[in-house]
Amino acid sequence: YVGREIARTLLTGDDTQQSTATAGTPAATTKVICLVRPSRITEEERYWSKTLSNPPFDTTHHTVDVLPYDMLDGGDSLSKALQSSSSGDDVVVYHVASVFGPTDDHKQTALENVQGVEDVVRTIHSH
Repeated sequence: YVGREIARTLLTGDDTQQSTATAGTPAATTKVICLVRPSRITEEERYWSKTLSNPPFDTTHHTVDVLPYDMLDGGDSLSKALQSSSSGDDVVVYHVASVFGPTDDHKQTALENVQGVEDVVRTIHSH
């Protein structure tokens, strides 16, 4: 749930755009793309739908797109997300995806976590 807190901070931390909008000039929209495991998409969409419908958020100026992410797909899902969000805007990526908790093979899990991070760095570098 670290990712949710980062996204909330990104959405609410851009108050300067809201406060500097002048009368008749629309405030900019803050958009966050949230990549989650495919099994969590529905839960995450519900969470953000409920969260964005309450102050200090509003769906006119705050959006969260929830997309599938697989940290072991060689960067494919991240690449698709970056392509779908590319509109000439700057993109900032916060990577907080890892598997935590007991596993049958902790060494393999650690290697997969490292591989996932390496794939993120390579994918971002190529965009």
